[in-house]
Amino acid sequence: MKEISYQAQGSASEPYNITISLNGSNLRCICDCPAGSMGTHCKHWMSVFEGKKQDYINLNESQIEEIRSWLSGSDLEEPWNEFNKIKDLELELKKKKKDITKKFKIAMKR
Repeated sequence: MKEISYQAQGSASEPYNITISLNGSNLRCICDCPAGSMGTHCKHWMSVFEGKKQDYINLNESQIEEIRSWLSGSDLEEPWNEFNKIKDLELELKKKKKDITKKFKIAMKR
């Protein structure tokens, strides 16, 4: 089993504690933030896989790269890819909605 624990400064005064572990193909991500404590995904561990800059405490670039390499072939790879597809669709829908809103404004000025 591989495991890396670190902290990330979130909105609370104290940093959140995150542990990411890989046991075979089982990738487990635990964070003690409010979302993570309820058993849902949270931005504190997701940001490592997204490559987003965050105020990480006691986590260096080589550890981030190691954690990111664990995603491939893990049981989280498929849901991660699906999640990202949904995010892409949401961005596309937001853009289309904005375009349609502009068309409404133009049409209503006539």
